[in-house]
Amino acid sequence: MRPQQNSLDTLVNEPVQIEVGGVALHVTPLTVGQLPTVLRLAQPFLLLLDTVRSAEDALALIADHGDAIVAIAAIAADVPQDQVARLTPDLLAELFIKLLELNADFFGPRLPALQARVAAGMARLQAKSPAGPTPSPN
Repeated sequence: MRPQQNSLDTLVNEPVQIEVGGVALHVTPLTVGQLPTVLRLAQPFLLLLDTVRSAEDALALIADHGDAIVAIAAIAADVPQDQVARLTPDLLAELFIKLLELNADFFGPRLPALQARVAAGMARLQAKSPAGPTPSPN
């Protein structure tokens, strides 16, 4: 007889084992709790994530945004950041690609569309607001 599961148990993703440099990591797709930090770290290169197709593409992003990618990989793989920082560039690229693949439903076509809608909404709000600072009531 199987133990009874509650509805939240069915929503939690099972870990996926990925191997990087001979080390097995058990990772799950990003959680809601991890998203704010990951999105903040990835903001400068979010729109470039869907262009990462190879280790060379990942290395190009790492060259420009290495600190943020190390932090994101540590969060996503649930390992200490210094452990990720000790990886060689090719292994970090491999880990980063695998994490992008695992989270493809979020970092794929959905994210740029969401960003475009948020940017359009912000532009509409800014266009409606009066120019200059709002005076404070005395």
